[in-house]
Amino acid sequence: MESAYKVCPGCQSEFLPSVEVCGDCGLPLVWEGAADPRGDEDLVLSSREGLVLVREAELGWATGLAKALAREGIPHRLDPGAPGGPAVRWAVSVGAADADRAQAVDAAYARSELPDLQDAHPPEVSASEDACPACGEPVGGEAAECPGCGLVFAPGR
Repeated sequence: MESAYKVCPGCQSEFLPSVEVCGDCGLPLVWEGAADPRGDEDLVLSSREGLVLVREAELGWATGLAKALAREGIPHRLDPGAPGGPAVRWAVSVGAADADRAQAVDAAYARSELPDLQDAHPPEVSASEDACPACGEPVGGEAAECPGCGLVFAPGR
């Protein structure tokens, strides 16, 4: 039997089935009892302390990245972020000790989701410290995000 209402994965507010987006958070609603888009509970970090942001993206991309991190056994946290443009953004974070591995998983996930990115900039182009590890785009030493593919860099990269 289908649930009688939808819930917001962010604030847990309940809505009629015809509502698609939370009026408070702006997040897409899910059916009550549906799997949480944030991923495997065993690999979800409960605290926000000491976390490093891997990427901020729309829910579909962030959920896919969270699943890729879970497949690699990397504990992570997926939180609703501030609205950014037409789609709500979600923050994918990991513990500082897993930041480098998570950046590599993020780069591989980006190449799998954007095959043209792989053809345009082979991974070996990224050998330079001033190049994005995902797409090889030149970036400044203090850049927080790649201007080419949007990869968010760990602090102190």
